[in-house]
Amino acid sequence: MTVVYRGKILLFTIEAHPLPCSYMARKRKTRHHRKPRSAGGSDDRENISWVTEKEHAAYNTLFRDVPPNKVAAILNKRWIDPEWVLIARKKRGYRKKRATFQR
Repeated sequence: MTVVYRGKILLFTIEAHPLPCSYMARKRKTRHHRKPRSAGGSDDRENISWVTEKEHAAYNTLFRDVPPNKVAAILNKRWIDPEWVLIARKKRGYRKKRATFQR
């Protein structure tokens, strides 16, 4: 690859990464929409989480477009220690561009 910077030609070579592909797949980050686009979610920064491809695939396999309250119910029923309960509720005072909480 050749890159020109301020009139100077810089040369870069791209070499194969020495680590196995499975390691790179675990470390590569992808965009996860916290509120799915199919549910009206946006591409705004506060709606995006950067997760590994493996985490992203696992979440989508388990929950896809399931709303947070149903995700909590599934986790409580199948995964969480019965002595605990996971509760999902909508934030009060949440504004689209900035999260603020009213007391």
